[in-house]
Order: sequence, then structure tokens, then C-alpha cells
Amino acid sequence: MYRTRSRPCLLYQIGRCSGPCVQKISQEQYAQNVQSAILFLEGKNHDLIHLLKEKMDAASLAEHFEIAATYRDQMIQLRAIQEKQYVQVGSGDADIIDIEERAQMFAIQLLSMRAGCIIHSRSFPLKSPHDTTQKEAISAFISQYYLSLSSLVAENHLPKQIIVNVLPNGKRALESILTEKARHIVKIARPIRGKKLIWLKMAADSAKQALVQHTASQDAYEERWQALAQLLNVTTPLIRIECFDISHTQGESTIGSCVVFDAYGPVKRDYRYFNIVGEVGGDDLAAMHQALLRRFKRLIKTNSTLPDLLLIDGGETQLAVAHQVLSTLNLQIQLLSVSKGKARKRGEEVLHRVQMKPQRLQPDSQALHLIQYIRDEAHRFAITKHRSLRDKKRRRSRLESVPKIGPKRRQALLNYFGGIQGIARASLEELTKVPGVSRSLALDIFSVFHNETV
Repeated sequence: MYRTRSRPCLLYQIGRCSGPCVQKISQEQYAQNVQSAILFLEGKNHDLIHLLKEKMDAASLAEHFEIAATYRDQMIQLRAIQEKQYVQVGSGDADIIDIEERAQMFAIQLLSMRAGCIIHSRSFPLKSPHDTTQKEAISAFISQYYLSLSSLVAENHLPKQIIVNVLPNGKRALESILTEKARHIVKIARPIRGKKLIWLKMAADSAKQALVQHTASQDAYEERWQALAQLLNVTTPLIRIECFDISHTQGESTIGSCVVFDAYGPVKRDYRYFNIVGEVGGDDLAAMHQALLRRFKRLIKTNSTLPDLLLIDGGETQLAVAHQVLSTLNLQIQLLSVSKGKARKRGEEVLHRVQMKPQRLQPDSQALHLIQYIRDEAHRFAITKHRSLRDKKRRRSRLESVPKIGPKRRQALLNYFGGIQGIARASLEELTKVPGVSRSLALDIFSVFHNETV
């Protein structure tokens, strides 16, 4: 894909890239850079600094003082980064996994130790299904986390030791599977004494802290959920909320998004997005109608769970569209839409309900905070999908829209003219000189690039 590139991008100009796509660096030098990056990520700090020092000394002897200064600066920056990010706790390679439980929640802490340095730390808060033991939970975590790694990553980065505070169910089977995947022996152990027990205590402290923070945030979320239920004056428990939003750029690549929340937070596995089809363009109302109709027809057909509340990002007109869809399908679901208000400032949103006056809540309202959170998540999901679809379409070569042009002819045209810009500048006569391009095909190509009929 870089064959037609003649100059490097901005990253090269600001010193963030070595420019391999335009041969600004040799393959040998690039391979050395990759090896240095691997040493850094594996925590082999002393090896990398020793390598940089050798290069600096060699450059100085050859009187390449600017290059030597670059290596010197790299060593200084590397030491500064290591001081901030790495915790030296001994020696050896291992992953440390600690699981803690509180109020029907698990928190799993993973510390990655390489060459005695903690190079990675991550918390995984998990819901605790009824009657699930810590042994079952940590067994499921180990299998899902490590078996999802590619073979190459597992072979190079899966450690020989996995240290745990609770031995998982099926320990021997897990060790056998991980050993086969990593192509070296992997052992799962629970230490009783020594430095490994100290490592495990560090992971336990982090897991407990993560569990406390997650529980606190969950308590706040549950308060907001109850506040919204009181605002709506529901007669049945509020269990599931679905929120819809529309995103497009002047009618291009219109996307409808649906996000789902329950009493515990976002249910991301149930998120859906809809590519809006037909001559809808920038008509938000038509796009909303199509997304809602497709969503609820699907839920009815598959006998899936319906929401207790349908939240719409928009005003009274969007609310009317949603009400029409639900009425058409004979669905009894609470409806609520939220608009930004006249000043479009956060905290001044206006709530709209069917056959009720618009309502403005206080900026510190717990119910409003939850509505904002769900609305913002629907907007984020919609705009992310929209941008992905839009950029994919824009990256697509205009040659692909020409009938009868396959990969071989497309490549022949690119090779002949040196790129897409050369094709765009080519005359009709020049296009006909390309092997395999007839005059009628050249007319089609010329019409696409010049937006005219020849």
C-alpha cells in the first residue's frame, strides 16, 4: 500500500517515526529498532541501556557526535520513564493473579512481572453470579485471558509461572493447555512464603482497592437508577433501558445506535447499531423511525426481552416518531426523550413524555445524571460507528466504483500512472494506452474522476 508514497508523513517530520514506508531507514536499522522496543516492553532495562551505550560509544569513536548524542538522550529518557513506571521488586518473570470478593462482586488483579519489574498492572471487576466460587471464577479468567492470545504472543510473552492466591479448578488441565500454547512449561502455583508471597500481597492490595472503588461507583449508580424510577413513577420495577441516537455527516453514512442499560450499568453485549438505508440522507426523523422499527420488529420476532423504558436523544418530534413506531407494533413501553434546551448547556436538558408538559430537572438531580450518562453513551457509540463507516467509504478508491475494473486492471492503472492522482489527471487518450483498458472503459474511468458524462 506504500509503493506510490514518495514522501513521509508528519510523524517523520516531528521525529516520531523513522520513515520505513519511504525507505528513510534500512531494513537492518529498522529491525534493530524493533528489537529495542521488544526489550523495553519486556522490562529488560539493563540489556537495552547496555545496547544503547555500545551504540553511543561506537558513534563517538567514529566521530558521529550527533548520532552519539541521540543515543545519549535515549538513555536519559529511558531511565526517566523507568523511574516513573517500573517497580523493582526482585528478579524473575511471572504473572501474579489475585482474586477478591465483596457484595456479589469479584475483582481480579493482574500484575505482569518481567526481569523483576512490574511492567503491567490491570484490574478486572466482575459480577459474581449466584453460587460461583473464587476457584471457578479464577479458572474462567485464566482460560479466557490467556487462551485469547495469539500463538505468537503466547509463545513470546506467556510466563513460565502464574502465581495465584486461589488455585483454579482444573489446574492441571489449564497448565497442560497453556504449556502447549506457549511452547514452554507453564506452572500455576500458590506461594506460602518468600518473595512470591510479597508479590501476591501487592496484587491483593490493588484488587481490594479496585473492589472498593467499583463498589462505591456501583452504589452511586444504583442511587441514580432508583431516582429515575421515582421520577417516572413506575408501577413495575425498572429493569432495562434502551437509548437510541442518530449520527451522520450532512447525510453521509447515517448510523442509528442502540445502547442498553440495566440496574448494574451498561450491557454492552446487547448494544446494536443500524446502517440506515434508502433515501433518508440527513433526515434524522426518518432515520430514527427506521432504526426503531428494525429494532423492535427483531425483538418481537426473536421473542427477546423488551425494555421497560425507551430513551430517545431528541425533542418532541423524535418522541412522536418513537410513539408512532410503538403504537404500530402495539407495544406498551414507557417513552422519554431528552433535548439539550435553548442554550444547549449541560444541566439544562428538557425531558419530554407523551401527553405531558416538558420538564426541566435541577442540574444536581440524580435522575438527570443517569439520563445524561445513558444519552452520552448512545451518542458515543453512534458517532464511533458513523466515523468508522464514513472513513471506510472515503478510503475506498474511486476506481472501485467503476464497473468492469477488477484488482488486476486497478493495479495496472496505478502502476502506469504512479498513483490515484496520476489517474485523475490523465486524459482520455492517455487512459486508452494502458494495457487491457478499452476506449469504452477509459470513458467510464474518465467520467468517474471528472464527474461528467463523455
